[in-house]
Amino acid sequence: LTALGDFGAYAMPEMNGTVTLYGIEPGSRAEASGLKVGDVITTIDGQSPRHFNPDALLKTIAAKGTRLGIVRAGATIEVVAQ
Repeated sequence: LTALGDFGAYAMPEMNGTVTLYGIEPGSRAEASGLKVGDVITTIDGQSPRHFNPDALLKTIAAKGTRLGIVRAGATIEVVAQ
């Protein structure tokens, strides 16, 4: 489990190439972005998380303006990191 810096989210890269969010801090940028515990990140600016090395993956997710493709409760949505 990795903290995403000042973004206020805790995430884990998964073996299938996605990233699962396991924690969101109240009042954080992650919460302001609309992210929720259990969200599965499937794309980052249109690319699979597999295309990023581990350091770049976490920094890119937390960067303001990054478009995140999310699967939540079976539905696919897009959020923009705040």
